[in-house]
Amino acid sequence: MSKYRIFLHPRYGHWSIMKFFALLCLLSINSYAGIIATSFEEAKVIAIETEGDPKYSEYHSNVIMSYFGKKYSTILKYCFIDVKNPDASSFELVVALDESGDVKSVFKDIETNIGKCMLKELETDKFPKPMTSPYYIHLGMSFRD
Repeated sequence: MSKYRIFLHPRYGHWSIMKFFALLCLLSINSYAGIIATSFEEAKVIAIETEGDPKYSEYHSNVIMSYFGKKYSTILKYCFIDVKNPDASSFELVVALDESGDVKSVFKDIETNIGKCMLKELETDKFPKPMTSPYYIHLGMSFRD
């Protein structure tokens, strides 16, 4: 293990120097269009950067998250009823949408039975048409009783 580690942020954890510079190159590009993530960590960084970009923030909040909240609140209720011994552990997902809003890929940090149940619907879903492609959506899922 290398004695040199770079601490980016508590959300991102420790990364090797090589990953840090590769990601820095990705983020130095003015547009996120066309960037293809290859890991959960890369997809999460792109999604969070896109959410914070003034070009996308209103669209993200008013269109994407509104759609997700309305549809998936019902699906998650069903999952907690349908899944035997539901695991209410927090988990994160990053969804990559193509130009028409179809789910191109889903990156996950951990796998829970509730996450698996939600993925059955999510992987075949069609979101509202995004502003750019691929469009990454970061979803932090946590549950209360």
